[in-house]
Amino acid sequence: MMDHVNENHQRSNNNSTTSNLNKNIPSNPSSSDVASTSPIPPPIDNDDNNANQLLSTPPVTIVSANTSTSTSTPTTTTSAAPTTNNNNTTTSTSTTTTTTTTTTTTTPLIFKLYGGPETLRRVLLSLGWVEWSADFHQEHYYNLMWRSGHFRLSEMLGATSLQRVNHFSKSGVITNKGKLLRAHRKARSVFGKTYEFVPTSFLLPTEYTKFVKTFSEQETKRIWICKPDNSACGRKIFLIRDLSDLKYDQQVVVQSYIERPLTIGGYKVDLRLYVLVRSFRPFECYLYRDGLARFGTQKYNESVDLSNLYAHLTNTSINKHSRTCKSNKDVIGAGCKWDFLQLREWAEKTTGIDWNFLWARIRHCIIMTLLLAIPVVRQEPQCFELFGFDIIIDEKLKPWLLEVNCSPALNMDEPTDRRVKPALLRDTMTVLKHQNISSTMLQEASAKGRARRAANEKQGARAKNSSQRARHRNDRSKLYTTAATTTTTTNRNHRGGRGRNSSSNSKNKNRNGSSSSSSSIQTESSATSESTTTEMYKHMDFLAPDIGNFEKLFPFNEETTKYGNAVANVADDMEMQEKIKDIVSYMKKFEKILLSQQRKEILAKRKKMNENNATGKTMAKDGRNNVQINEEQVKAAAKLLQ
Repeated sequence: MMDHVNENHQRSNNNSTTSNLNKNIPSNPSSSDVASTSPIPPPIDNDDNNANQLLSTPPVTIVSANTSTSTSTPTTTTSAAPTTNNNNTTTSTSTTTTTTTTTTTTTPLIFKLYGGPETLRRVLLSLGWVEWSADFHQEHYYNLMWRSGHFRLSEMLGATSLQRVNHFSKSGVITNKGKLLRAHRKARSVFGKTYEFVPTSFLLPTEYTKFVKTFSEQETKRIWICKPDNSACGRKIFLIRDLSDLKYDQQVVVQSYIERPLTIGGYKVDLRLYVLVRSFRPFECYLYRDGLARFGTQKYNESVDLSNLYAHLTNTSINKHSRTCKSNKDVIGAGCKWDFLQLREWAEKTTGIDWNFLWARIRHCIIMTLLLAIPVVRQEPQCFELFGFDIIIDEKLKPWLLEVNCSPALNMDEPTDRRVKPALLRDTMTVLKHQNISSTMLQEASAKGRARRAANEKQGARAKNSSQRARHRNDRSKLYTTAATTTTTTNRNHRGGRGRNSSSNSKNKNRNGSSSSSSSIQTESSATSESTTTEMYKHMDFLAPDIGNFEKLFPFNEETTKYGNAVANVADDMEMQEKIKDIVSYMKKFEKILLSQQRKEILAKRKKMNENNATGKTMAKDGRNNVQINEEQVKAAAKLLQ
């Protein structure tokens, strides 16, 4: 009877031990598997949304922004020898600890290309992304949608704030040559010569009469370059010197040709700069520190035949077909491209060009151009755009904007492209800060987006009505003020009161004296502030963490951050113009600081050279050339601020 009780007691202990073990190990373990590591797959939720997500994007563990984590507990197996108690009952004790490994798998980021560049596909696949496929993914389940051309508005609004689309609606205001010309003219008439960085241009056939008048008034026949209004890659571009050569079958832009450009080794060169706009409202954009210097493949001079496009144009799509493209050329070597590291080394070591000064002026030109798009572009949080700015430098080192490309070429024709473009795309993905998504998250973000658009439309309608009322009130007040002023002036003339006039004159003198003193105080304070900020602009560090080789274009400090945020929720056109005017005024102030800083450096160099000459020391020829080049830079920059 006692043996039967002990046997039942032993069975209950063994059953409890077995039940505890079954919580941590798979069913039917073998004796050799007790002490081994047995990872357990994560449970699958039966929710419909999660099921659709698992079907559309099977879980894959990748090494990228989405990392998998694992937690393990060590396994210990302890066995004790059998012991005999006083009742002659044999018992055995065993302690078993198993390892539980929890693996968290995340879905990879998904990209959707519509005729996108092959370079982008390769870069994203190398980063662990997965290309969207109709067989495995839902229609709107993606992180990035990229298209070389523009999207339809429905496609753009179909994306949520958790996704990214590589174009803004109505960004053609700066990428279309005709629209850019109109917007630039308007800004030039409002803000003055700070916008004088686009060559004289006309839109034909609309402005044919104006062009003919300007053409007939020129003292010597200049060269004009004709470009189709909405084309790229140098297609259908031709040059003219006589009106008889002007023949076109579509809308074209006729532009004054930069006849004395900066040349390297006798070859014409222009710059392709990459600008990433994350948002127009608020205004946030970045400038890539590397880029392409594109060369003509035949030597340039003013007497070269106008039909020789290999000498006059720097488009890679044209010059790659030249016979001399792959041959070793003076200074520039083989090919038709440099990166900016090569260009800067040549500029500083060979010619003494102040690269920081030139780069600051290029930054100013790009910011002023992007400001043209703020009132027009439809702002959506999912949109971004990578622009390609084409800028040419003349012999006085003044930058001129040629055009802005909405889809800059990302194909790799030369080794220089392989050094620049893949790194550019990787850093672009870093700035965009993609995140994991799910079907539920997309549905919630889509609902919030619709509510936001409805609220913005109501706010815009209210702002428009209030602005119209304010204008009517201002017009009425102006009429009343004009009438009252006329009546007062008439009464004074009839009375002929000299005493009042003399007293008013004395008051005006006092007021003028006080105003002059206050203006002198303001001048001194502005001079003091200018002197404190003089050393910051030219050599400012615009780098920031988590943006790769990009640098902050705008905003770049606390003040510009305030100005950039101020345009975020402006619905009235007049108020928007005031906000943009504030940004332009601030940038003009920075340009003046830059100019004064450069003049001080030139004076210091000139003084040092004069001291060396007085003491009998001869300065190197390169040093004198450096001073002369920098003075030309200052003279060209001063024209922008007059």
